[in-house]
Amino acid sequence: MAERYEAAVVDLVARVGTVLLCTGFDTRGVPVLRHLRGKIATYTAHVRAIADRHGCPVLDLWSLRSVQDRRAWDADRLHLSPDGHTRVALRAGQVLGLEVPADPDQPWPPEGQRTAAEVRRDNIHWAREYLVPWIGRRLRGESSGDHVEPKRPDLLPLRP
Repeated sequence: MAERYEAAVVDLVARVGTVLLCTGFDTRGVPVLRHLRGKIATYTAHVRAIADRHGCPVLDLWSLRSVQDRRAWDADRLHLSPDGHTRVALRAGQVLGLEVPADPDQPWPPEGQRTAAEVRRDNIHWAREYLVPWIGRRLRGESSGDHVEPKRPDLLPLRP
């Protein structure tokens, strides 16, 4: 897989010049994904080696502390929230040498302490809404993207 990834990077670098590569997120604080941490670290090592060989800047998501906060993640706990996306975009801008309006690792505002019952209730809701349906789709050989129409099916010009 790393060889195919590197071939794609080589092709992109030849066509567009600068290619920003991204590491994986550190999943140590994510109960269901914690067991993938070693695989993500291996992926990250490949990304860094490929970046070194081809002069690509690296957006290091593993070390971006602000995305370790639960508020950086959407309700499904797999995708970034709008604020999480903003912080990743700010870090990407920094990596590319752009002046950005805010520090992507700025601490989140203080949050009230959640009780064990609140955490348990949130986890049960998440499992019911996201985990169980995901397992069902896997058992049926379906993807969460099956039967979903693209938001923008036609290629449109890039606007500044």
